[in-house]
Amino acid sequence: MLTCLGCAATPPAPAPAPARPVRVGSWNIEWLDQPGLRSGPARGVQQSADDLADYIAASGVSVLALQELTMNAPDGSPRNVTISAALGILNDEHGTSWRHVVFPSARNQNVGVAWDENVVTPVSDIEGSPVPIDRAAFDDGDSLWSRPPRSLFFTAGDGMTDFVIIPVHMKSNYGGDFSARRAHEAQALGTALPEVRATFRDQDVFVIGDTNSPHHADESIMAFEHAGLTDLNHDDDITYWRGSALDRALVPADQPEFASPRFEVFFDRYAEENGISVEDFKVRWSDHRMVVFTLRVMPDDD
Repeated sequence: MLTCLGCAATPPAPAPAPARPVRVGSWNIEWLDQPGLRSGPARGVQQSADDLADYIAASGVSVLALQELTMNAPDGSPRNVTISAALGILNDEHGTSWRHVVFPSARNQNVGVAWDENVVTPVSDIEGSPVPIDRAAFDDGDSLWSRPPRSLFFTAGDGMTDFVIIPVHMKSNYGGDFSARRAHEAQALGTALPEVRATFRDQDVFVIGDTNSPHHADESIMAFEHAGLTDLNHDDDITYWRGSALDRALVPADQPEFASPRFEVFFDRYAEENGISVEDFKVRWSDHRMVVFTLRVMPDDD
């Protein structure tokens, strides 16, 4: 073999850049667009699109489950006008491509999902697929899940991580102890998860939102764990302004996309940087704080 002593060695091909993880969040925006139903110092105060946009931008999320939305788009579409305005601000100022959908419910206090299509794109119908749950009447005659869960299927790129998000808002303890009702809600949803996985042919199905479960030992959380999910807020980090840990992300215990979730309650840093007190946030934003975790993006394995 001849060797060219004066020739430079051919550099090796650069390794592909690692795929950027997706920050996924959930935020209950207290009675958005129904200010008269807000509580305490926030009663009668309408949240502004500018404030919502600033908080969402600072969080760095690209997928956001939402709770307590009014479905009030003038054209009758499943949207919320203030969220539309906030996402429009983000798109204009940050070059993002946010969209959102609000899911129907028996009351005008709905859940939904927002996403940046520069990062993830929906694979399924963007109005969501109803989760096949048993809503049989509970002991007091009320049916389970007054806000019936729906699922949305997303992809982070061709051949890369796909995932199914199920945003939830479960029964609260307002007016009594409803831990048994929440447990039945969680059991019904947990029982439906295998069918959701089969429908989308994907194992990366997670539940996120306002579970109204004040601690990780709540029967509802134990029911989710029995269904194979892990509570990322197992330490009961405070998410509600009165000191409870109501908001949670429940992710598959055995899927590599969720192996390094880096869960956080996004509040302290934002409040400190902006000189915002707990009461300020309650009045201008919500009585709940956003919860966030990191979803790994990798070659799709299912």
